[in-house]
Amino acid sequence: MQIIGAVEIRAYGVTFAATRPLAIATVDEQGISIDIRPRFARRVALLMVRLGYGSSAAQRFESTFWQADWGELSRIDWSRRGLVLNVPGRRCWFGTKAARGILPIVDYARARGVPIQRVRSTMFWYRKD
Repeated sequence: MQIIGAVEIRAYGVTFAATRPLAIATVDEQGISIDIRPRFARRVALLMVRLGYGSSAAQRFESTFWQADWGELSRIDWSRRGLVLNVPGRRCWFGTKAARGILPIVDYARARGVPIQRVRSTMFWYRKD
């Protein structure tokens, strides 16, 4: 299943953001991955990481921009139009235009045993510890 939306990721002290429709979440049996399109936007993000932190850091983003297996996720916080994917040591916010984009991801994760927490808003997720 693929869902188009927006994404915000903090990595290496930098926040990467892509507005809708530049982010695409892919959900499958292994987990969830989020990538940025078009390719030139992804290349710019990779170049920023490579210049700031070296090629070894950039290799982490070579295959996909952000990904996690279902077993890695410690919790998913979700609201009407956004969700926060929590993995120890890293987070990712993914948002859609309507709840119909978020609910399939939440249902899919719940069926795989990922703890789910409904929150009022995910807008200020990055301010949480």
